[in-house]
Amino acid sequence: MADANIVGSAADGYLQKYASTWAGCMAAAPGAYATDASYSCCRWGNGSNSYELDRAFLCFDLSPYAGATITVATLNVYMNGDGDGPCKVYYYDWGTSLAAADWSTGTACSSTQTPASAAWRNISLTNPQGILTANGRVYLALDDETTDPGSSEYQFVVYFSEHATYKPNLDITYTTGFTGLTVTHLVG
Repeated sequence: MADANIVGSAADGYLQKYASTWAGCMAAAPGAYATDASYSCCRWGNGSNSYELDRAFLCFDLSPYAGATITVATLNVYMNGDGDGPCKVYYYDWGTSLAAADWSTGTACSSTQTPASAAWRNISLTNPQGILTANGRVYLALDDETTDPGSSEYQFVVYFSEHATYKPNLDITYTTGFTGLTVTHLVG
């Protein structure tokens, strides 16, 4: 077994939906955006004329580990919660750039996190082999994205790879396949 730490790629970004009603927000096609150092992912409403729903997408280059079996994976991301915004991590291969079609349910791969203060979150990922299958692409989404927030705001701030200090990273433990030996016997 071997260990590696992979720093997040600048291919990260976020998707955002917004509308004047909650039903309109849920039905809206999301816009895709590149990130700066941090972004607030939220389920937000003011109760009358503005609603917003966001998801953060992270990318890790796992190409050097093709053919390996990832046995343990921990996503390390610097987060800050505001308004008690619980979130989960999901596997989803969103390709090389974000598009509206990437607003997918994906496969949940973590327990619910509720960041209440600014700190590193070390999130153990379930089914770590799924990370390799998804080419190292995961996203963070609020745990409840279907309930009208009314006049409430539920959010978390995630720091992306563009941040000078708080770059997201992925710790993995992996094994490589045994290729076996070839023995040649020459008779002469």
